[in-house]
Amino acid sequence: MKRQFKIILLLSFVIFLSSCGNQAKDDLSIGVNAVITEIDEKQEMLTVKDNLEDEIFGNHSVIDAKDTLVIYCNYKTGKVTDIDFSDLKAGDEIIVNIRDSELEKLKDYNSDENLKVEQIQLSTQR
Repeated sequence: MKRQFKIILLLSFVIFLSSCGNQAKDDLSIGVNAVITEIDEKQEMLTVKDNLEDEIFGNHSVIDAKDTLVIYCNYKTGKVTDIDFSDLKAGDEIIVNIRDSELEKLKDYNSDENLKVEQIQLSTQR
């Protein structure tokens, strides 16, 4: 009886481990550059395009920035501070942290879904 219990326990453990390894990854892409082209302050939406370095967003992608952390890093001092969405302006360069699942939406040209990002950093120095 003890032997059967140990075998069942071992099989359960093996099944548990194998199921953990099959979960889809949703990696976080850190430091994706973009330029703000339009701002909808009422709905907290940003329309962005690629900067000269990256080719990810194209000429028109919409980011839903509701409940998204917006920060500013002073490159001279290294001080990082939280800022408000209203501090962003058209023409500002930003750096976003975005999940791979959100980047997949960009590959579907028929998708009208807005992108959700983890964090927005204002990279334009003021």
